[in-house]
Amino acid sequence: MKRRPALLVVVATTLVLVAAGCGGDENGSSGDRTDPGRWAAGFCDAITAFSTNISESGKALQGDGLPSGDDVVEAVRTAAAAAGTLADDFRELGAPDVPDGEEIQAALENAADDARETFASVEGDIGGPIEDASDVAVQAGKIAEAAQKALAGLGEATDRMQALAGGTLEDALEAASECAEIDTTSG
Repeated sequence: MKRRPALLVVVATTLVLVAAGCGGDENGSSGDRTDPGRWAAGFCDAITAFSTNISESGKALQGDGLPSGDDVVEAVRTAAAAAGTLADDFRELGAPDVPDGEEIQAALENAADDARETFASVEGDIGGPIEDASDVAVQAGKIAEAAQKALAGLGEATDRMQALAGGTLEDALEAASECAEIDTTSG
């Protein structure tokens, strides 16, 4: 019975959606002001790293047959760790040297921390034996709910960033080669 691909698709798709709304990386620390060009590059590097890490979280669910409860828990732990790394990346990056830069940094950092906590909190609600497709659906539903909550928070933070950013940061995001394949505009 090949049920793992169904859970993998649900989990991976849901978790990758989270990655689309966030970012942060390298250079600086909390309280520092970072040149907008360097900040934009770090922001987009972190989006890419977070997206990769979230995609990796579903790898334990690949294969034939049903995943184990431990496989599902490990996928959620990996997603929580990815969100934690994202928050750390924001702290390292520092605030962009633009008006409201500290507010932008704080909103993104808090949203990433909240995403980590959301994934970590669902861990207690998942796992256990997976005996059939209905168990897979229940586990996937819980993970999807956590991912949706994390996505909403990260999306709100990036929307807030875009509202506060002004032309200098927007120009830097558009100019950064690290952002070339990432949509840094709100939809």
